[in-house]
Amino acid sequence: MDVDMFDNETASKEMVVDLQETAESPPSNCNNGRLSLPAQLPDGQLTVQFYDINSMRHVQLSDLCRIYKLPHSGTIPKLKERLRKFSRDPQAADSRKPYTRNSHLGPKTGNTSSQKKKSAQRREALFENVPPPSTTLGLPVLLSTAVSLKQREHDLAWASSIVQRYPYRTKEMHLKIAEGRLAARTYLRGSDGSIECATDQSIKKGLDDANANITKLLDYITTGPLADCTANTIDNTGTSHFHNPATNDQQLANPVSTFSLPVALSLPPTEGLSTSATTRTIVLHSGLTLTFTEAEVPPPPAISFAKNLPSLNRMWDDHSEHWDRQSVLVIKGTPIPICYWKDIYTSKGSPKGRLWKQNQWKGLKGRWFEWKVHLFTSSAHEVVIDTIQVLIKEWRRGSPDEFWAHFVVDGKPLGYKAILDKLAEWRGVENNMLCERAKLEYGEQFSSIFSYTKNGRKCVKTKASDVAKQYRELQGIQDNDDDDE
Repeated sequence: MDVDMFDNETASKEMVVDLQETAESPPSNCNNGRLSLPAQLPDGQLTVQFYDINSMRHVQLSDLCRIYKLPHSGTIPKLKERLRKFSRDPQAADSRKPYTRNSHLGPKTGNTSSQKKKSAQRREALFENVPPPSTTLGLPVLLSTAVSLKQREHDLAWASSIVQRYPYRTKEMHLKIAEGRLAARTYLRGSDGSIECATDQSIKKGLDDANANITKLLDYITTGPLADCTANTIDNTGTSHFHNPATNDQQLANPVSTFSLPVALSLPPTEGLSTSATTRTIVLHSGLTLTFTEAEVPPPPAISFAKNLPSLNRMWDDHSEHWDRQSVLVIKGTPIPICYWKDIYTSKGSPKGRLWKQNQWKGLKGRWFEWKVHLFTSSAHEVVIDTIQVLIKEWRRGSPDEFWAHFVVDGKPLGYKAILDKLAEWRGVENNMLCERAKLEYGEQFSSIFSYTKNGRKCVKTKASDVAKQYRELQGIQDNDDDDE
């Protein structure tokens, strides 16, 4: 009977076995071109199957080798030779051993030629002459000395005192002690829980001493320096109530109610101490007065107007037609224009010893100056320098097209950083001009007027910005660009 042994239709259709041949057939390598290989019937009996390996293709031979856990790689002649060798002596091949997938890779045979690691060599050299630890050796015993004997006596004395102070008690003894304490407590307070039944003189004496101390305290309050604010409590009707100390008999009857201080105490304020939080007030252009504490002010908004100059124009102030009542800074529900941010975050004007929004204005004032409206006006010379404008003033001088006409290079508008650099350049030109003007006007007095003291030495100002700032102050030139430190 011919049986197809494989499910793979494409690869194993030509594999044919003959189950009619049993073990009585000659176990030769080939029988009429057929190879005998061991097999097992469904009922567990062993038998022999014959395969026509000459008519098999490479895929079928490889599958047959895989069934018997033989190497299944190689050419057709090698696969056939491998199967014939297995057919001659099936027991020589251990079919239970997993076959090697890569025949060229296998376990190393022979002695390893590589030397041991240096750490292993050092370890062997260090411990090769050390005898193994002995299990019979005990712990080291210290010899008795005068110090150790004295310490031992001290420890024994301490242990004896602890045992005497806290003797061992069984559970029954603890229960008896608890019952005795409960009975004593019931006896002192009486069956109804009232304190009048107490007979312990020590408890009565303690109550008398406590009430006496309370009486002295009340006498001091009524006759001392705080008598005006604590002894007399004026109610809404205008009647004065005097707090009189109680007698000892009244205090013993009701020891808790004797210590009754006035409900309303009117203490004078102490100079230098203020319980209220520091506040700050700004007045908006609409007339709204906004008072707030430091806790009500959020951190400076992290915002950039590099790509949105119209929003900066609408958010800068509230006294122009550009204000649209919107801002990224809101305090107590009120949007705050950018022009007020300096008054809100600067530390100037705060009480001594109390910091206001510490270090927050330092990180904000650089950007705030870039946004700020700046118009340099000299009241003495009636000079207006139109080229010294900061971003908002330049934006508001005309239409957006006119603004970009001043900041165009090769037909392309400048970026935000380039515009600020251009404005800073104009500011530097102004400072240099004012510095030269100050040197011409003050002449020989320049070194004495435009100077400062450092480490006890008088130094002349050299920075054009510092000279220009002082010159504006001397000439009465209004300049709102001087930031606080």
